[in-house]
Amino acid sequence: ISEYPSGHAARNLTLIAKTLQTLANFTKFGGKEHYMDFMNEFVEHEWDNMHRYLMKISTLPANIQRNSGENDWNISVDIGKEVSLLYSYLDELWTPEIHEQAAKYGSQMAELRFILAKLRYIRMRNDGCKDYELLTVESSPSDYDNTNVSR
Repeated sequence: ISEYPSGHAARNLTLIAKTLQTLANFTKFGGKEHYMDFMNEFVEHEWDNMHRYLMKISTLPANIQRNSGENDWNISVDIGKEVSLLYSYLDELWTPEIHEQAAKYGSQMAELRFILAKLRYIRMRNDGCKDYELLTVESSPSDYDNTNVSR
């Protein structure tokens, strides 16, 4: 299909994508997407199925041996880019609720939020942002929620 879907179809596809992303992230709708709260029961009900699906697509079949000598793959990974993407993802999604849940898994997980805040501080300082002093561990987890800090 070479044309963009109509307004109604595009909106429906967007809502489906939001639902799939929420399901794959094992989170619930809330906050800015309160209009999607009615889907939380469905999302929770499907978490086990999503977990099985993600495990299935990310696990090598038993008949394939994991011997690097037999692979003909030539893979180049940009570690800096991947770490940057991981930081951006975690910084965007790390809410107080997630911090509370992570703290239950040990001090290293609880410490992750402080590491993210420190990285944000360094990034803002290096970007020349005058408002980097305002960034704290409790600062908003979303770029869209930050009204007093330009990124």
